[in-house]
Amino acid sequence: MQERRQSTNSIMMIEPVAFNYNHETGIDNAFQHMANTSSAAEIAKKARHEMLSLRDQFLNAGVQVTNFIGSKNCPDDVFPNNWISTTPDKGLFLYPMATPSRRRERREDITNLLKDKYDFVFDLSRIERTGKSLEGTGVFVLDHLNKEAFVARSHRTDDELIKLWGRIADYTPVIFDTCDSNTGRPIYHTNVICHIGTGYAAVSLDMIVPTDRKKVLRQLERHNEVIILTSEQVKNFSGNALEVVGHDGMRHLALSERAYSALTEKQIEQYSQHVSGFIKAPIPTIEKHGGGSVRCMVCELF
Repeated sequence: MQERRQSTNSIMMIEPVAFNYNHETGIDNAFQHMANTSSAAEIAKKARHEMLSLRDQFLNAGVQVTNFIGSKNCPDDVFPNNWISTTPDKGLFLYPMATPSRRRERREDITNLLKDKYDFVFDLSRIERTGKSLEGTGVFVLDHLNKEAFVARSHRTDDELIKLWGRIADYTPVIFDTCDSNTGRPIYHTNVICHIGTGYAAVSLDMIVPTDRKKVLRQLERHNEVIILTSEQVKNFSGNALEVVGHDGMRHLALSERAYSALTEKQIEQYSQHVSGFIKAPIPTIEKHGGGSVRCMVCELF
């Protein structure tokens, strides 16, 4: 039997053509900011350049990238991990999205290309008609080695759907609450404050409500060295990172230049005990207007 993996050497990315600030998602995403002077065309052009630069860095590191061109009516389709994901058990999942603009990102050409490569296809997207959502590996931070799913409650999640997904995928949910000290509201996606690699995890405990901090930390510590991130580092997207596999099976941590620059020397040393190097890319336009970073731009293909 093939050994179970936490990370993969194959990913999917979307090359955006109409990227911009999304007013629908900006309601509960405090990391998004509107443009001051740049035109829509300038923002879209910069975002495309940033995505292609990141894609090329993945390719140079030996990561296989399946690339699709985005759609004109989807300002956020550079973030495909929210509507589709896969697991090492050869499962493919389609998710219910919170807003109409993001529901338009689901594409038959992508799902038809991928579904024949997976043993199980679970389409949960119809549930969004009831007003419920569960935005993929935005809300799920997955420990694939130990089959645990860490989920922060928000407007993008639903407890019953989390448990349903857990039963289907055979992962144990660890559900908790968060609070942004600036807004007093929950963090919109779990993967902004937490990521898990092979033998390590990073999390911002001070963005988790006090009553849930010990529970989350204890669960992460059972299998991982835990790297503690500050809320300020989270604001610089240090939490939004992803482990990938490159040449010769070497593991890399992918994150933005801004996110990497916010790390301390000690944290970099901690990561370096587990990964061979870092894939870093400047993506300021995508981070500013989209409110997401490198991890959000990647759908893992196990």
